[in-house]
Amino acid sequence: MQRSAGCGADASVRLLLCVVLLLTSAPNAGPLSPEEARGKQLYTTGVSAAGREVTAYVGSQSVPLPASAVPCASCHGPDGLGRPEAGVIPTDIRWHTLSKPYGAVASGARQHPPYTAESFAQALRAGVDPGGNPLGRAMPRYELGPQDLADLIAYLQRIDTEFDPGVTDKEIVIGTVLPDTGQMAGIGAAMRAVMDAYFADVNTGGGIYGRALRLEVAGGETGAALLASGRALLSAAARQPFALLATYTGGRDAELGQASDEHGVPFLGTFTRASAAEAATLHAAFYLFGGLAVQGQALVDHAARTLEPSRVAVVHQDDPNVVAIAEAILAQAGKHDWPAVSRFPFLHNHIDAPGIAQGLEDRGVQAVFFLGSGSQFELLTEAAYALDWEPYMYVLGSLTGNYVFKAPLDFQDRVFMAFPTSANDRSPAGIREFNDFHRRHRLAREHLPAQISVYAATKTLLFGLRQAGRDLTRAKLIAALESLYQFDTGLTPSLSYGPNRRIGALGAHVVSVDLRKASLGRSSEWITPQ
Repeated sequence: MQRSAGCGADASVRLLLCVVLLLTSAPNAGPLSPEEARGKQLYTTGVSAAGREVTAYVGSQSVPLPASAVPCASCHGPDGLGRPEAGVIPTDIRWHTLSKPYGAVASGARQHPPYTAESFAQALRAGVDPGGNPLGRAMPRYELGPQDLADLIAYLQRIDTEFDPGVTDKEIVIGTVLPDTGQMAGIGAAMRAVMDAYFADVNTGGGIYGRALRLEVAGGETGAALLASGRALLSAAARQPFALLATYTGGRDAELGQASDEHGVPFLGTFTRASAAEAATLHAAFYLFGGLAVQGQALVDHAARTLEPSRVAVVHQDDPNVVAIAEAILAQAGKHDWPAVSRFPFLHNHIDAPGIAQGLEDRGVQAVFFLGSGSQFELLTEAAYALDWEPYMYVLGSLTGNYVFKAPLDFQDRVFMAFPTSANDRSPAGIREFNDFHRRHRLAREHLPAQISVYAATKTLLFGLRQAGRDLTRAKLIAALESLYQFDTGLTPSLSYGPNRRIGALGAHVVSVDLRKASLGRSSEWITPQ
């Protein structure tokens, strides 16, 4: 015979009946009540919120164990549904299932009447269902006090209607952080317009499993202000979104990703300055592309594959963000058999181009990885030309821009740029889809690269939401994103994530520059830094 609690059984049942009556008539909405919250802790961890000792008796020998070793959720799952595992078929213990008026037929054709508070307590303590049938041997027996039993039933009343913040049975709130004042307000407006339009299309089509999408926007001007707005959004209990999407925080994306991780809010961003290793330490944050550091590393690997220079230099601004990129390039260069790698920092707002060019030539440098503005690149190549010195030049497209075409013609076939995407990544179907979307919503033509990135991120997040299923939770969304492999957005390189991978397209295209035609030349295949 299984051991029972042996304490105040009648009082326990009366308390349970009162709780069940109250909960049956109460709306299942809003945050968990204190009773429900205590019941959730007991259900998920096996630990009583009141500090009471909870003992479980396991197996035919009734071996006593702390309930924390065999909490309800370990077999019945966080949603109470129960899923077969190792030949064991746990019961669906959501209260509306247990208390069905017509009862149930369990595995093995075992029939029983509906559960009541009294019979549920008996099942936990003695291991028998409402029909007096013994429960499966895998089901532990629990020694619970009256309040713990009441709390547990209170939570089982809510387990299938409890939603993570930002999601209800009618809507899913997606947050973003975008500049709404200052010089970057235009790009913020363009990015928001894409998300608003995409959400409108989805909502017109019935939403995600009947839930409408709603965008919650936090704004600001500078990177610091945008990061503060994002943190405030994540910390606001009343308006915390279910997930974050395609934020623009002036280089503070890695910090915002860490904040989203701390709050357990899924985050799908476009770019990150974090390295692949740093991004992999996050649980909730995902990104489409690696940042400039990853692009710089791809440039290094391209140089090692194609030119094999023996003497290399990294010339970079002294800005902390640029220094981090330079360090990533230097670390990647260390993986190749190059005898010497020099480092030439300069003031971020001033470059002594003649002096740096002379120093590089004196060292016999054959390849330069340049991290500065387009105008600074122009000055350096002009200084090199004056010395009749023409090294290979490797630059980041987003830093140098069209100034790259101002290099002297003597640098023809000697300048290479890195980009996170190229025209080759865009399929004909993807282009048609985006152009139709753009035309239907009459979106502005400014900031098209940012619009394309936001469109791809939104498409990816919504695919993850659908894969997560009708019973949506943040944990399910994170698992759905984590399982994506070579996901085709039609506009970007294919995206792959995993338990230790949080950057979907980890690498870059390296493109040669045709100075004679003032155009980009042939693009390399996708390069993933080794």
